[in-house]
Amino acid sequence: MKITIITSYGTRGDVQPYLALALRLKEEGHEPTLVAGLEYASFIRERRIDYAPMRINVRDILASKACAALFNGVGKEKRDAIRAWGKALAAHLPDILDDIWAASQQADCLIYPPTLYPIWHIADKLKIPAIISFAVPAVSVTGAFPAPLLTASDAGKFLNRWSHRVAIMILTLGFRSSVKAWCRTTLQVEPPSLFKNYLSRNGTPIPVLYCYSQKLLPMPNDWNATTLASGYWFLQREEGWQPSPELEDFLSKGSPPVYIGFGSISSGDPETTNRLILSALRQSGERGIIAIGESGMTAQEGHEFVHYERYICHDWLFPRVKAVVHHGGSGTLAIGLRSGKPTVVCPFTAEQTFWGNRVHRLNAGPAPLAQVLQQGFTAEKLAEAIKTAVSDPVILQGAEDLGKVIRDEEGLEKAVAFINAQIDRGKSSRDS
Repeated sequence: MKITIITSYGTRGDVQPYLALALRLKEEGHEPTLVAGLEYASFIRERRIDYAPMRINVRDILASKACAALFNGVGKEKRDAIRAWGKALAAHLPDILDDIWAASQQADCLIYPPTLYPIWHIADKLKIPAIISFAVPAVSVTGAFPAPLLTASDAGKFLNRWSHRVAIMILTLGFRSSVKAWCRTTLQVEPPSLFKNYLSRNGTPIPVLYCYSQKLLPMPNDWNATTLASGYWFLQREEGWQPSPELEDFLSKGSPPVYIGFGSISSGDPETTNRLILSALRQSGERGIIAIGESGMTAQEGHEFVHYERYICHDWLFPRVKAVVHHGGSGTLAIGLRSGKPTVVCPFTAEQTFWGNRVHRLNAGPAPLAQVLQQGFTAEKLAEAIKTAVSDPVILQGAEDLGKVIRDEEGLEKAVAFINAQIDRGKSSRDS
């Protein structure tokens, strides 16, 4: 089967699990094509997976002032940033949809994120099965927990269910004028009505496949039978990858350090963040490895207790550290939990706070901190969280136990079995 997998317009952590899925599908005899942002072309092709471009460069958007304000602003600044972010994505949307349409022409099945809900129309036009897939339970209504994209606060079954409905409306009501125009001009189909249900086709729910561990968040009893949280999808390290000599030297010269990195998200004030991290490490008495990434931070010289790296292979490093401190993004979270090391979540979004709460509930880390550089996020609180993570025997054991479960989950195998079953189900319904 030719399967086109469309990734979200996100960071490497949003793309990497789907590359792992594509590789496993290829091993099973399928012909996958991975559609992703322009900056991921070589990353995908190096693994001998067919790549199709999506004309958006997420790195440029994440580096913008509007994006920094989106994650770090408050009040009017944040509202203005949301509008600017929406306009930027709306401007890219016709090109993105054109690219996905081109990449789908020979496909027998589409796998796509709910953030790109107009792909529903492509699958319907081509009369092929489709599966919604995401790293966060974003489109499955339940009373068991709140909608992670909106809130991390459990409000009881009734309000939890409403929060999911609101989240689905937000995901599927955006860019309607652009989607209508694109449906008319490119697909030559009638544009969708305002109340279009993008979670169903021909009266049947669209299958939904989530990429996270049921140990971290159990599947609720009120989800339908065509929804699965398979477990995480891990990409094997590239053959021949080696750490920098400076990193190996730092690791060899003292006790295991604490990893600190906030992914591709800019704090809006990278040097203030840098100073805060250094102060927290001094107060905690721990050595640290700081991942610079796309944060805008610069390496500070003269601190023997800290080492800076721009990019680090997480699955190589995390087993060698005492604890991992990060923003709670799904990709970093998965590898950190698999390593069996305590996790300190310093979130930028409600979704990341939600995951941090789940980690804490399983005794695999302290409670998530306040959002980075917001009121309440201080060097003193970060230092206390680090000290708790590396010394609390309950947390150390909880992290180790969770890591063992995740290492044994076989998420990719379950995901491929689910995909095969949905394709077979789609064949049966078309033949009947």
